[in-house]
Amino acid sequence: MRLILIKKNVARVTRISFLPLLGFLIVITGVMLSINRQEVIWPSRSLTENTSPSSDLASEQDVTHAVTSQVKTSSRPPLQATAHFQADLDGRQSSVHSYTLARGRIRHAFSLAAQRLGVPYTVVTQFVQAMASQVNFKKKIWPGDRFWLIYHHPATPGSSDNRLVAAKFCHLDLCHTAYWYRVSRAVKGYFSARGKSLKRSFLRTPIADARISSPFSLSRFDPVLKKWLPHDGVDFAAPVGTPIHATANGWVKFIGWLRGYGKVVILQNGRIYSTLYAHMSRFAHLHVGSKIKQGKVIGYVGMTGWTTGPHVHYELRVKNIPENPMTIKLPALVVLHGKNKSRFNELKQTLSAYM
Repeated sequence: MRLILIKKNVARVTRISFLPLLGFLIVITGVMLSINRQEVIWPSRSLTENTSPSSDLASEQDVTHAVTSQVKTSSRPPLQATAHFQADLDGRQSSVHSYTLARGRIRHAFSLAAQRLGVPYTVVTQFVQAMASQVNFKKKIWPGDRFWLIYHHPATPGSSDNRLVAAKFCHLDLCHTAYWYRVSRAVKGYFSARGKSLKRSFLRTPIADARISSPFSLSRFDPVLKKWLPHDGVDFAAPVGTPIHATANGWVKFIGWLRGYGKVVILQNGRIYSTLYAHMSRFAHLHVGSKIKQGKVIGYVGMTGWTTGPHVHYELRVKNIPENPMTIKLPALVVLHGKNKSRFNELKQTLSAYM
């Protein structure tokens, strides 16, 4: 009986001694959570800083190397915020236009975060397209990822002609940037910080929002022939009649029936590249020798040839050797050099100060 009482007293003392320690840990945890909630993402330079204009290349919707801010911000700005400023496009007072800088952190989806900031839908679309070659918005978007957008306001009130001129997206510790730049009337678009066009010479997939039903493989069990064979391309499943787009500029090298491939279109894309699109239900209006631009519809998904379901079989060949179109390093469409590279670097330096 005496032994039992001693054990009970020891247990009571142990519980009492741990109570202060437990309370201390709860207080510390609450403080740390409070600090995390108050974390603010904001650039080191204020938007009230001025820089001198120096561009003579930009058009009305192109941001120049100089951005003159006319906005005052508080010392503790909110996590989600927008600011408005004006830019002197070519050094002439008549060319000053309004721009908006929007920045925030993603909680659920980028589109929702941008909508809370009042970013126009056209700008959201331009941002996704500009970053498409660097960011997979279906997989690589996490809560806490940050973004910065600088876009142009149209001169006409109520117009939807907004232009995203600079953007930055940070996923974990990896950041991507995009800058709008015009080389000439015919050559313009978004460029990386190194002056390489973000529009690749090849799209990854010939179908929008495609689902891979069979990947590229050096050895795959063929469901029709019932034996192991190389799979020289990627199969994208889609309903019959889904448009198939050319993944790159080129010309039609072959159009017609090709054994197990069924109805096929083969494009020659430059000197060493070629692409093949198989199992089509029907072709678009084209013929051998037709010039094709990237994104043009060349046919429609079907089940012709040796197939077990509706899909398009897509191959990318380099010097007639099959390569995995999902992993191959694709060349940039345009790389800036000389005066354009110098002017672009000035533009980048100016805009990057606000992102």
